[in-house]
Amino acid sequence: MDESLDFEELTRKTRRLDFEDGLTDLQVSAIFLVMSLGAALFFSTAGLTWLTEALILQREITLIALAGIFGFFMLVAFGSSRLIARVRREYFWKDRGEIVPLPWQADSWVNVLAAAVFLVLMIFGLWVVLRGGNDDEAIMRLLIAGSGVVTGIMYLGMSRSIRLNRYLPVGIVGGLLSGALFFIPLTFSESWLAFGAIWTTTLLVSGLYALRRTRRGMAEANHG
Repeated sequence: MDESLDFEELTRKTRRLDFEDGLTDLQVSAIFLVMSLGAALFFSTAGLTWLTEALILQREITLIALAGIFGFFMLVAFGSSRLIARVRREYFWKDRGEIVPLPWQADSWVNVLAAAVFLVLMIFGLWVVLRGGNDDEAIMRLLIAGSGVVTGIMYLGMSRSIRLNRYLPVGIVGGLLSGALFFIPLTFSESWLAFGAIWTTTLLVSGLYALRRTRRGMAEANHG
């Protein structure tokens, strides 16, 4: 008997594998946490003062230290990805054979839409500046709020393109709360903390929920 193979559905399932168990959500939530804490410190009054003084007194050492911090962050991100891949091979995917997730998990239209929305928000911010707006903090908050809204759109698009319903509330909650940051009178540093709290919490809850479901499904399969 001839069996037709749905390549579109097979591609979608392969893309979904990288998100079903929740480990990617936990990794990204940790990245958001570290990134937001670092940005909040850097853009705070104390952080900018320290950096300025350090660049004046020890320019070369400060630049080397900043490069080292960035390199360490990239090394941790790469190392966590390798660790997640190993856990999946030896625990979650051990009965599925060798699986290599696709490099692009979402459809191209998702990236185009997110880029378009971010561009519109930035044009709006530029328009505010040209109109004579003098609230510098509001303009800077627009950058953070816009980034959060775009992230929400990305997750909404992924929920549709890879058929993962869990990302629908992630995109809605994270996007709406991020957009609300523009209307809250926070400093640039405080906005980064709020941004990190929103996405770290949202993805942490999503990841733990998915991980719990995955482990429960494996336990039921082993006892079945």
